[in-house]
Order: sequence, then structure tokens, then C-alpha cells
Amino acid sequence: MSIAARRLQRSGWKPSFPGDQPIGQMYYGCSLGTQETINSFESRVGFTAGVYREYYTAGQVSTMVSAAATQHANGRLPIFSIKAPVVGTIDQNWQSVANGSQDAWLNSIASGLGALDKPVWFCIHHEPRGDGTQANYRDMYTHAIPILKQAANIAVMPILNGYSFDINDPASGWVTGLEDIVGVDYYNQWWTYDTNISTNLDGQADNYRPWKTVETNFGPIIDEVATWGKRLVFAEHGCHYAWNEPGKAADWVDQSFDYCRDAGVLAMSYFNSAANSPRGSWDLENYTVIPPTNTTNYVFNNERFLAYQANTQKPGNAHI
Repeated sequence: MSIAARRLQRSGWKPSFPGDQPIGQMYYGCSLGTQETINSFESRVGFTAGVYREYYTAGQVSTMVSAAATQHANGRLPIFSIKAPVVGTIDQNWQSVANGSQDAWLNSIASGLGALDKPVWFCIHHEPRGDGTQANYRDMYTHAIPILKQAANIAVMPILNGYSFDINDPASGWVTGLEDIVGVDYYNQWWTYDTNISTNLDGQADNYRPWKTVETNFGPIIDEVATWGKRLVFAEHGCHYAWNEPGKAADWVDQSFDYCRDAGVLAMSYFNSAANSPRGSWDLENYTVIPPTNTTNYVFNNERFLAYQANTQKPGNAHI
């Protein structure tokens, strides 16, 4: 057992929040793009996802509640990300939640999800870095958490940018200490063999990023969140296909499960989608290679899918 896991291990274990599991038990699941439904994906994998991540806007509360009921009926723990109601800038949106202007909205979420009998993990505005200030984000959660926790089945989980841990902005500045769980979206950001890359794909500098082992990718975040006394969820994760090194990406997916489970991570959701991915899809299969000199070189592979599938059969897979 890792140092981080030992720090979190408690004798005489009992759940601390809805959906909690002992160290060594980990929910494993995904989010999906538009390529297929979760039922179709599960059928091909031969496994019911432990967690399923979905994204909503502020006006979709009833849709979200219906989705939670569907996920529960199919044996999945829902991870929901929702945006705050829009009143102006994102900082102003967060402030409107913090000052009580959105209490009716928060109560509608608590009452809707609270009518269900299984856990829901809930986030308002995932990946906040660059969208607003840490103070306003914390104030939003400080006000929202007691209202949301009127529902006995809701666990509140802000989902942070992994980059906040890379640059130490500091990552701890986004949390209040009142949340049940800390979520982080973090990827192995390697995408090209060209170390001199200068191609501009999305209006930003597209710098080369080295391949990260699972230890260097996940370890520092696991260690830091453990010092906060919180369970950690990798609410999005993924890696690209290393097209010159068959098997490398599969090994990364395989090792990620073992490393994170043994380190006390509570859940992992693979971002099985091409959405918001200008440097290449994170899809587990049917990947389009985008080397800097040839944007029409298509390579099909499914090695990451097969590794994901194998992970679902490992000890420690948790379900509600």
C-alpha cells in the first residue's frame, strides 16, 4: 500500500459520504463522446461502468435528475458536472451562487437528486482555473454545500484542473475543506514525436510534451490531495496512441488502474471522446493520428480499448 493510501486508511472503516469505498476498492468508468451510447459501450466491453460522467448546463436540472435515475437503474454511480446559472461573467455567476441568489436552483437540485435512493457525485463548474478567481469559487461552494447536503445521497466534489497541480497556483486554493471528495481532470498530454513542434492547431502554442509514466502523471496529485485528508477521483483521464510504439498506450492504461487503485484513488473515469481535443482524440479506439507534417495519416487501433476492457476484470472494481 502506498504512503498516500496509508494516510487515508482508517481502522474500523465505515463510509464517510455517499458512495465511499474502502481503500483498494475503486470505481472504474468513463465519459463518452457522440460515437455511441453507454449501453452500447458496456455491451462491447462486457462490463457495467462503475461511474459514468456527464455534463449539464444550469437549465438542465430535470434532465440531469432523470439521467441519475437511469444510471442508478443500470448500476452506475453518476458523476455530474453542471454550470452555474449565467448572470454575467463566470466570476459573477459564481458570486450569484455564493450570495444566495441561486438558492432556488440549488434547492431544486437537492430535492430532485435527493428523491433518489443511490449516490450521486456532484460538481458545480469543473476545471475552474482560468475562468474565475479562487476566492469566488470557494465562496460558491461554501454557500452551496450545506444546501446540496440536505440530500443524503449527494457527495459534493469540485473537479479541478490537473494543471493547477503542475504550476501550484496553488491547487489547494480551489477547495474549502467542506467538500466530500476532490476530483481532478488530468491526462498524459503527450501527442507528437516532433520535439520541435510549432504547428498551431487551436490558437495556442502547441508545445511538445513528454510522455509521462503513470507514476509521474498521477503520483504528485495523489500525494497532495492525501495531505488534504480527502478521497481523490480522476474524473477525466486518458492518453493518446503512440503510433510508433505499439503497446505503449495500452500499457499506460493498464498500469493506471493498478497504480491508482493501490494508491487509494476512489474512482477513475476515462475520457473516451474527441471533444475539445485539438491535438488528437482520447478515444480508446479509432484514433486519427495528427503528426505535424501529415494531417491525413489515419491509423486505426484498439489497444487502449483492450487494456480498458482488461482493467474491468481486475480485483478492486467497485459498484454501487
